Amino acid sequence: MKRLTIIIIFVFVILLTGCTRQKTERIIEKISQNSNFEYELLTVVTEDVTSKFNIMGGFGVETLIDANIDPYSVDIYEYMLSNPTTYYDVTAYPDYANGGSYITRISTSDPEIHIYDLSVGDEYTEVEIIEYMESLGFYPRDSISSVYVNERVWIRVYLEEGIIIKLGVEVEITNRTGIEY
Repeated sequence: MKRLTIIIIFVFVILLTGCTRQKTERIIEKISQNSNFEYELLTVVTEDVTSKFNIMGGFGVETLIDANIDPYSVDIYEYMLSNPTTYYDVTAYPDYANGGSYITRISTSDPEIHIYDLSVGDEYTEVEIIEYMESLGFYPRDSISSVYVNERVWIRVYLEEGIIIKLGVEVEITNRTGIEY
């Protein structure tokens, strides 16, 4: 009987984990249908993709930036405040120990890019952004951030004086239990 209970619990956990992952991937698919990034979240990154970018390395993540930007002479985060730019973070998925290279975060300051009906340069109040994001199923992560969450997918909307200055989408990556980084 004890063995049967353990098996039932194990199967339940596996099913629950699979359902969450499927829901996350459906949310990502919907974002892809309602945005116009060159590459989408969870795109498998191949040499064909990386050949179009300069690569900025980091611990467990590589950032793909415009081929015209020297990653060693420019701070990409400062650069994008005054230059329309999109960059892609590449990691493993669904957790850091899995291996593989997937786009797991996209950030943009390019007004030509949209996520749903939001673009850099649009004017909104924080309340309007919260209401709009909630209508899409994304809820504020906390009361002071610009992060809206649905399952393991985040949308970031950065406002400055009521104007969107940067947008981003991200899928949460996990660590396996017992693995320390």
